[in-house]
Amino acid sequence: ATLPSSYEKEQLKRHEPREDVNAMTQSLHFDSYIASCSMFNLSASIGAGVKALSPSALASAFIDSIQVKECDSVGGLTFEEFWETLVRCSLIFQRESAEHDTTLSKVAHTFVHMANNLETAVPRLLK
Repeated sequence: ATLPSSYEKEQLKRHEPREDVNAMTQSLHFDSYIASCSMFNLSASIGAGVKALSPSALASAFIDSIQVKECDSVGGLTFEEFWETLVRCSLIFQRESAEHDTTLSKVAHTFVHMANNLETAVPRLLK
């Protein structure tokens, strides 16, 4: 995540300063989002688990969550949009789980998956 650009603040009228979020991390751009998905083993990349999301599924979750329409550049996700993106990814990621699973359960299962993979991702990324 990065400091919101002047384009995001002035043209798109997004990323107003927030007391609860560090100003340097208020905007999550697509490339950083994809890198995060890779770190948590959600993306279908080299070394990813058997269960992973396709690049088009990740892009759809990003675009469907961002509240910018009809612009050439959408900028980065806000904090709330980031959480919405994680929920969208969870629903896609857990699509094949038992049908009686609730949305909350699917999100929780995805977060457990992400936490388990973070333990292996950090040493892998430091190599």
